[in-house]
Amino acid sequence: MNGTALFEGATVLFLAQVFGIQLSLGAQLVVVLMAVITAIGTAGIPGGPIPLLMMILGMVGVPIEGIAIVLGVDRLLDMCRTVLNVTGDLVTASIVERFEGPGRPREAT
Repeated sequence: MNGTALFEGATVLFLAQVFGIQLSLGAQLVVVLMAVITAIGTAGIPGGPIPLLMMILGMVGVPIEGIAIVLGVDRLLDMCRTVLNVTGDLVTASIVERFEGPGRPREAT
């Protein structure tokens, strides 16, 4: 999720600079907040951040068409982000399983 949030935030700021748009401190805070919130739901989905990135661009007044500049390299970056996010989830699950131990009874649901 962290990689996805950083990607979204950096992309919005990059595209704002490309179009010569000055983002106020409030708009930058909106970008950070929305990037973190949207990254929670799209971290493990290949290509998932793109529609939400377009939403953030629209919220802060950056032309949505600017996403075309990023789409050329996004597929490669997206594969890297997805691998890292899934690997982090697997490592966390393995650590939790190790600390639970095989002999510990599970609670009935």
